[in-house]
Amino acid sequence: MLHGRKYMFTSSWNAPIEAFTVKGEFFEEQDEDQVLIGVHKMNQFTGLERIEGFHFHEMEKGVTDEKIAEDKREYLKHLNSVF
Repeated sequence: MLHGRKYMFTSSWNAPIEAFTVKGEFFEEQDEDQVLIGVHKMNQFTGLERIEGFHFHEMEKGVTDEKIAEDKREYLKHLNSVF
């Protein structure tokens, strides 16, 4: 019943982007979608089609009003480009 429908995954991490991109860091150079492959495979199994998601980083440590505003701008820009 879900065939032909699409989903977008948005996640927030209390980890810096470097945790995904730098060799030797925790996520071993795997991007967020590779880390979340189980969720994507489950959705694929049910017939959903993935569209480009968005991921927030460092959501607790060192958060400033400027970072929140920048994240919001980038997220809205992403939504406008996807939809």
